[in-house]
Amino acid sequence: VIEMLCRGREMMPDEASAERLVEGALMRAITEAPQDAPKGDDIRARLFALFQDEYRQRGRLRLH
Repeated sequence: VIEMLCRGREMMPDEASAERLVEGALMRAITEAPQDAPKGDDIRARLFALFQDEYRQRGRLRLH
């Protein structure tokens, strides 16, 4: 999560929008969690994939 926050701060114009971006990705991760959840590095890869997708799909919405 800390890595996602750091990356979000690089991608977004302010800290609040970066936090909203990470929050959106984490909410999706919880909502879309499969029954056979991945372990270890697979979780990290999945979180970053959701984070990138959240930025592409809704990055502009997180600005305000």
